[in-house]
Amino acid sequence: MRHSLILILSLLSVACSWSHKPLQPLEREAADRALRTAGTQLHNDPASASGTYLKALKQYRAMADIEGELWALSGIALSSRALKDSLAYLDSRERMDDIVKEISPERDYIPLLLELQLAAASSDWILVSELYRDNEDWPSVARLRILAYAIQAESLLGQDRSAHVKLALKLLRGQKRKLHRQGDLHALQIARTRYALAYHYLVETDLKKAEKQLNQALELDRLYGDFDALGYDYWLLARIAIARGDPTTARAQLLKAQRLFEGSAHAAMQTRVATELLSLEKGE
Repeated sequence: MRHSLILILSLLSVACSWSHKPLQPLEREAADRALRTAGTQLHNDPASASGTYLKALKQYRAMADIEGELWALSGIALSSRALKDSLAYLDSRERMDDIVKEISPERDYIPLLLELQLAAASSDWILVSELYRDNEDWPSVARLRILAYAIQAESLLGQDRSAHVKLALKLLRGQKRKLHRQGDLHALQIARTRYALAYHYLVETDLKKAEKQLNQALELDRLYGDFDALGYDYWLLARIAIARGDPTTARAQLLKAQRLFEGSAHAAMQTRVATELLSLEKGE
């Protein structure tokens, strides 16, 4: 009986393996893996990231995967900017513009996200605010990422952001059921929006809502291993604790952020966290 059961289970296993169909082409999975790997390399090793993005680009191009090509070119543009290679940056931007114009105008949100990311990285929040636009035909997750940049810029600039916050919350409600089914990149984009909302609520001194949004962002960043973002999450939790008048909790959160920023390319945040820890020690 025992051996018969094992045989039946073995046959069922083989049958399942025969009937199994991949959710997407294996080549696409390999290209997606390369794209994710390049993203993890970007901050600390842009040269390696550039090579990995190029590998992903070739894989996507071989499948005529236009969206993948655009994301890979966007990554090449980011790594080229980090390496101060203006020719490679301009070439990748031109190729993106050509693809959008000639093949896929409905994916114009990908070059826009690149522009927003570069402006935010330069702390040019006025430009971020000016670049913002929305299109109901874009994927919800892209609209949310673009909204995240706009809300953060408007929070820092003291501009009215109520309409954008309302839209972000509406779009987020539609993402709950498919959050983890869409993969890590999707989930991490949601985390960025929740971080921006947390920042907004902190500026508005609604600390309860700020902490709620930030804890959801932190959970996703930790689950999917975005440790750069996790450093910012702990830093913002420290700001919330300071606003509550709780320096002990603030210090603990800053120490977590410090560990995550150490050895990274985020020199400005390393300095900022160190300064804020010193201020807490002095009781300022």
